[in-house]
Amino acid sequence: MKSLANAILIFGALLIAAGLVGVPRWEMARAERIEAEALRNATQANLTFARTNQLLMMALVAASLLLALVFAAAILARVFRWDRPPAPPPVRMVPGRWQPPLGWERWEQLSRGEQEAIVEILARSRQAALVDEGR
Repeated sequence: MKSLANAILIFGALLIAAGLVGVPRWEMARAERIEAEALRNATQANLTFARTNQLLMMALVAASLLLALVFAAAILARVFRWDRPPAPPPVRMVPGRWQPPLGWERWEQLSRGEQEAIVEILARSRQAALVDEGR
């Protein structure tokens, strides 16, 4: 799934690069040549065809620019990771006051036995750290 997303992003980047190189200008030049040929023939059918073709080319250019914008937004979202939730605010530490590892709201939701078990685990790990420092 990740490789498919990367392939789509690469394809979008190539489309954007092709648009910047000048594919839309080439399409418009082609439409103008067709319109000039129709004017030389001076028939109503050719004039209608040229105008329709020019409108189709303009629609193609607009669609390619819209697609390029969608891919650019996908690339920016991938780079800046807008889908990631914001980080939680840091816990304010009060000097000399014990802070629970889960935050006060979650700590108060725990039962007394769960709180005591967590405190015991923390005390054991602190004691183990002190023993390791003494070695």
